[in-house]
Amino acid sequence: MDTGELYKAYLATAEAASERRAKMNAWMLSVNSALIGVHAAISKDNAQSGLLRDPSWLWTIAFAGIVVCIAWLNLIKSYRDLNKAKFAVIAEMEKNFDFKPFTLERELYKAYPRISFSYIELGVPVAMALVYAILVVKGNPLPPP
Repeated sequence: MDTGELYKAYLATAEAASERRAKMNAWMLSVNSALIGVHAAISKDNAQSGLLRDPSWLWTIAFAGIVVCIAWLNLIKSYRDLNKAKFAVIAEMEKNFDFKPFTLERELYKAYPRISFSYIELGVPVAMALVYAILVVKGNPLPPP
């Protein structure tokens, strides 16, 4: 395989990792939305003295949400590290090229003042974890003595 073909093949793996990261974020957001929905349904059911009267279900769902958010944060960090490594390899490969598109893009991108996408991305599971923490502390009635 010549260098150009190897470069294209490696770019495809970098793109695939970015696509997996986006799908992971969408899936984790769906899981969190489902947990919040179940929590709301059980809270409503409890308020109406329905089937799920035990408030420990509410704590269990909120704690499960916190665990999901911790996993989500770790996955984001893992994908961020993977992307950094992939683009370091791409930059190394580009050293042999006359035109270095990704190296140039990175230099131009760094020139703009901004908050990194990864840090913005991390804000979503942190915010969701805070919602779950609030549900644990404020949103769940204490069981009767």
